[in-house]
Formats: sequence, C-alpha cells, structure tokens
Amino acid sequence: GTVRHRENLGSDLFLHVETEAGQRIVARSAPEIAASVAPGARVILRPRPERALLFDRAGRRIDGRP
Repeated sequence: GTVRHRENLGSDLFLHVETEAGQRIVARSAPEIAASVAPGARVILRPRPERALLFDRAGRRIDGRP
C-alpha cells in the first residue's frame, strides 16, 4: 500500500496506509522502524493476526475471537 500519513505519538508511530484496493489501514509501529517511512512511500504490511484490531465501516470493533 501507500503511506498517506504518519502519526507520531511518542512511544508509537502509526502509519495510515491505503491499499491498492482502496482500503485504509492504520498500522502501529515502533518509531525507530517507521520513522524512515515518508508519506507517499510504498510499503508491504505483514500483520500479526493475534494482535490485529478490526473495525467495521461504522467504527465498531469486530471481535474475531472464537
């Protein structure tokens, strides 16, 4: 996807990424890793399913636990 925005919150840095399909994903990263990623950069995200928080279009959390 393409990084649209970087949000620095001190101990965490959030990358706002738009996928080729037009989906928007917010990925949390350690600042020392994501600090070198500029808006407009192309990135490959490798999420950890056990750590993912998913939300529907209305902003409600989707609980994928069994």
